[in-house]
Amino acid sequence: MGRLGSSVLTLARILTRWLDHQAEARPIGLQFAEMRFCQPRWLVKPQPIRSHLKFMRGFFRGLSLVFLLVALGGFAALWGHDLGQGFHYDAAHQRKGSPPFIFIGVAFIAFQLSQPDLRWQQIKGLLLGSAFALWGAEQFIQPSWWLTILDDLVIGVFVVDLGLVIGGQFWEKK
Repeated sequence: MGRLGSSVLTLARILTRWLDHQAEARPIGLQFAEMRFCQPRWLVKPQPIRSHLKFMRGFFRGLSLVFLLVALGGFAALWGHDLGQGFHYDAAHQRKGSPPFIFIGVAFIAFQLSQPDLRWQQIKGLLLGSAFALWGAEQFIQPSWWLTILDDLVIGVFVVDLGLVIGGQFWEKK
C-alpha cells in the first residue's frame, strides 16, 4: 500500500475512533496503539487520542469555514448575476442558486462534527445540514423517479428536524 493509501487508512481510523468516542462518551485517555485494527500493533505509533481528537475538531472547523466562505461567494455571484439581469427569472436561475445551498449544508455538517460532544442539538444540526445539501443537489437531477424520492427525502428531513425543534421546546417548558 502506498503512502497515500496509508494516510487515508490512518485518517479513517482516527475518524472512526473519534466517532466511536462521540457516540459512547468514554474517557479519552486510551493510547492510539490500544485500538485494534488490521495492522499489527508494532506498526502503530502510540500517541494520545486526545491530540487526534483535537486535530479532527480543528480540521472540521476549518472545513466548515472554507465551505461557508464558498457558499457566501456563490451567493454573492448569484446576486451579482441577478442584478445584471434586472432580476428577470430564467430557467438556469435555480441551478445557479443551488451550489450555495450545497456548500452551506456541508459547512453546517462540518461545523456540527467539530463540536466536542455529540448531543441532541448536533443530531438536529446534521439533519438540517444534510437537508440543505440534498436540496441543492436535487436541482441538478433531471426529472425522474429518483428526483421524486430525493425530494420526498428532503421534505421528510426538514419536517423531522423542525418537529424535533418544536418537540424539544415543549419538553423544555415542562
